[in-house]
Amino acid sequence: EYSTRASALPAQLFPPGTVLPVASILPVPADDRAPLERLGIIGCGLMGGSIALAAVAVGLDVLIYDHDPAVAASATGLGLTVADSPAAACLGRDLVLLATPVDELLNVLPMIRSYITPGCIVSDIGSVKTASRVLVSSLAPTGASVVPSHPMFGSEHSGITYADADLVSNGTWLICAPPSELDAQRLAHLFFRLSAARVLSCALESHDSVVAVISHFPQVAISLLTGVAGDLERDMVPGAFAAAGSGWRDSTRLADSSLAMWDPIPHDNSSLVSAA
Repeated sequence: EYSTRASALPAQLFPPGTVLPVASILPVPADDRAPLERLGIIGCGLMGGSIALAAVAVGLDVLIYDHDPAVAASATGLGLTVADSPAAACLGRDLVLLATPVDELLNVLPMIRSYITPGCIVSDIGSVKTASRVLVSSLAPTGASVVPSHPMFGSEHSGITYADADLVSNGTWLICAPPSELDAQRLAHLFFRLSAARVLSCALESHDSVVAVISHFPQVAISLLTGVAGDLERDMVPGAFAAAGSGWRDSTRLADSSLAMWDPIPHDNSSLVSAA
């Protein structure tokens, strides 16, 4: 089991001494239930594109959709099969991954609700899980199993141009479901097929607190510090960045992340980021 003690974290996030509900999750043997072979992905940015390429590389049947024709054309250029509508990317799929920005997730629901196959697993991979509870209630009548997840890897780059199957290799995935839940185990089995190094379960109600500490607050802090350093360089020491070495690059890499992708995340998780 993998767990993290929260005694050093702010009390607003977790009571002192709390053991965070993060535990190792093991893949179900492939012969216990049919493995997930037909994957639909809504959203073809860095993460959706990279997961699609990794899935194709291990022989999965993958359909991907993006509302932007230019992005769809780029995905086709990478050898991916692009659906012509969100509905087409969902029909007959064993698993549908929702890889849109978090502020667009609920806009996708009306487009796909009627096309989800009973028994299909639907998983949003967003960095904030406030919308996941809406997914659960909205998709329940379809017979779908909603299992939110979160790939804990990525890049400061964004967009299909930077999609790379290797990005998925040796990464950590969070699955927001109990490790005893069969569909969570099936999803973990798929992630291990995509070369994940670790797949961990995390209680849905704790997810946003966990990532506020290990992802969202560091992103905000690094972006702010880099901005302050930029102001100092401009106003006080012009040309200083020309002397910057690898330490500066490594420390500030995250500040190059896409503002369009990151802007809604700390807003949606603002109370927990502020507590961190």
